[in-house]
Amino acid sequence: ILQGVFDIGVEGLLAEYAILKPYLASNYAREIFDQNPTKNRYKDVICNDLTRVIIKDGKGSDYIHANYVKGDHLQNTFICTQGPIIATIVDFWRMILSENVSHIIMLCDTIEQGKMKCEQYWPNEQDEKMEISDFTLTNLKVSTVDPHVVRSTIDIAVAGGQHHKVKHHRWRTWPDKTVPKSLLAVFRILQSVRGSSNPIVVHCSAGIGRTGSMVAIEMGLQTLLAGQKLVLLELCRHLRDQRMHSVQVEVQYVYIAEALCEYGKAMGYWNKPELLSQYQYVKFKAAFDDYVAKLTAQQQLKQQMQQQQMQMQQQQQQNPAGAPMGGGVASPMQSPFMSPVEPPPPARVAGGANIPPPPPPPRPPPYAAAAPAPIAQATPVAPAAQKTTPGPPPYPGGAPPPPKIAPSCPPKPKTPAATRLPVAQSPVAPAENGGQFAPVAPRSVYAAYLR
Repeated sequence: ILQGVFDIGVEGLLAEYAILKPYLASNYAREIFDQNPTKNRYKDVICNDLTRVIIKDGKGSDYIHANYVKGDHLQNTFICTQGPIIATIVDFWRMILSENVSHIIMLCDTIEQGKMKCEQYWPNEQDEKMEISDFTLTNLKVSTVDPHVVRSTIDIAVAGGQHHKVKHHRWRTWPDKTVPKSLLAVFRILQSVRGSSNPIVVHCSAGIGRTGSMVAIEMGLQTLLAGQKLVLLELCRHLRDQRMHSVQVEVQYVYIAEALCEYGKAMGYWNKPELLSQYQYVKFKAAFDDYVAKLTAQQQLKQQMQQQQMQMQQQQQQNPAGAPMGGGVASPMQSPFMSPVEPPPPARVAGGANIPPPPPPPRPPPYAAAAPAPIAQATPVAPAAQKTTPGPPPYPGGAPPPPKIAPSCPPKPKTPAATRLPVAQSPVAPAENGGQFAPVAPRSVYAAYLR
């Protein structure tokens, strides 16, 4: 596995995941999944009916969004499930008792990036109690031996007097759709639960991304320890045959390979003389770190954009249309008058008494017409004396000649008789032509002439 990972590198692993991404399962059914939409956190994450966990206590519905995962070299059976929602908290604890579970591994927070990822289904603080249907949950002990993991011991008391204890492992430093801050924390958690003979419950939010990655790491590790050849692509396909959609994004696929390489290095499986292998690992590690850094930068930029959008929406809700913004100064697109939606707060004096603000000035009516100004009376002015000027001398004959008007265009030359247009006979009223036919040019000839 190590040599194969070193040969293909990060780019080769990404190409392998592109092959895995559309793969669902070789055989699956979803009838019962479709019959329980209120108990599924995500409608596009299918729970395979063929491998689903059946709650056998007979106290209600036997459905829960959970699947068994088994492997040829696994020491334990895993139950991969979604983070409980309000409608499934009781079902979750029913499953814990029905399957006699001793360890619960939680890989998410209840709220991540402002979104609800999992309900608070367990008592978080030491000595805290929680009543859930017929169960009374008591947190007996909280320890933080690992800086990344919080371990709690929870006692489940049933109404009939039965008690059951379970260890709750909460990994706090594995963000969604990326890699955890500690590459080896996953092996410390797996080592602490590996000795259990009962099924181990693992969940995140959807129960496929971080959950599938952890189970894939354990499957790969046990395969290598058994001396068998590991093909990561086939391993993930086998995992998806049982828990559909497992290993949700490409970075998780790369992380599985990197975690196995890191574990081999930490456990001393590489000898110091193997400088070539160590050099290849350093090269692969550098490429992996660079890939994760770019991915983290993209996610941070996306989060900043989402936060800016949320802030803009909050500002729009706090400052509706017409309300002054920026310390009471109206923006250019707002009315200069005070908004009737949000009255100003009362002024305060040193004694703490409130002084009501002065009433706002009355608004002028819209489009108020100004009063007409008085018209001044004109002072009569005496007409000026008219000056007499001598006129032109009289024309001979007693009347002036008619004015000469220049033609607007030069006269049209007459067409010689030899080039006159051909004519045709056209009936004309007898009064105009003495009852004869007048010569008229054909229409086509007129048109040609006018052109």
